[in-house]
Amino acid sequence: MPEIPYLIFRLHETFYGVEATAVQEILWLPELTPLTQAPGHIVGTMNLRGRTVPVMDLGLRLGQPRQRYQLTDNVIVLAQGEQRLGVIVTTVYDVLSLTETAMEEVPLHQEQQPDTPRIVTALAHDGEKTFLLLNHQALLHDSLTDTSPEALPSPACAFAVSEEEREVLRERARQLRQAPESRQESDTLSLAVIRLHEEHFGVELDVIQEFVRCPQITPIPCCPPYIVGDMNLRGNILTIVDIRMALHLPLTPPRSPAEIMVVQVADLQVGVLIDAVCDVISLPSPDMHPVPVAVQVPGPEYLQGTAVYNGKILGVLDLPKLLTREDWIINEEA
Repeated sequence: MPEIPYLIFRLHETFYGVEATAVQEILWLPELTPLTQAPGHIVGTMNLRGRTVPVMDLGLRLGQPRQRYQLTDNVIVLAQGEQRLGVIVTTVYDVLSLTETAMEEVPLHQEQQPDTPRIVTALAHDGEKTFLLLNHQALLHDSLTDTSPEALPSPACAFAVSEEEREVLRERARQLRQAPESRQESDTLSLAVIRLHEEHFGVELDVIQEFVRCPQITPIPCCPPYIVGDMNLRGNILTIVDIRMALHLPLTPPRSPAEIMVVQVADLQVGVLIDAVCDVISLPSPDMHPVPVAVQVPGPEYLQGTAVYNGKILGVLDLPKLLTREDWIINEEA
């Protein structure tokens, strides 16, 4: 039976879960802009890189009393298509994979209409903890559209007891407003899709010189594990590296012949050991999203972002950052 990853979080003293694939990112609570016409549980909006995102107080949505917010609160950003919704929670706990057999259906309350989207759909257990599993589609149903926030004092400042705390909220909001400067929305990335240990990654074609097969890699004595050896590439000695370690993937002995991706990063020419080159695609920049915090992806610190490829998450590698990490010493003339 397939497992479904759930992001587990705590709201006050209760643990909840939401499908991790619906989570775009997790933020610290910023300063919010209030709405004059909104349901009571929508406590404001935030500007997330140019997009106005409504923010929900989940406790209020579940009928709980209003409680003071804290600087340590998180906002979980849910996404489905073009819809976005921020949900204020106390803290994010973990990501757990659950099967349907591990879930108990929550009975329908008598006062709830049968055609009304249910927020809490099931119970799950993990040791001594019990989680209430939420329907992210029902939560996103509360997302607001065509709303114009009024310039009123932010309710997020109401819980800050000092000017220093207020400034922390404002600075968080300022940082969230900043759009990425590296690419315009109209840009398209040309990527080679490679496979490493059953995971797929995108590599920008700008840094790739060629793909070659090497019948035999010559080991180099006294080298760290990521240095596989070297090969003779048309009279030039090319160092071969295995980036699996940096991506937290298992190291495996190279096959014969070995698949090598020859890349050029600044003055460094190096061969990267791969399992296969699978495809070449054009990826519009709007289709590349931030690395999802709630879904485990290999080597998130070396990803520019993620996209969907054949129904699965494709990590777009920041290969220059990976190959120039401080603890890696690659001598291309080895």
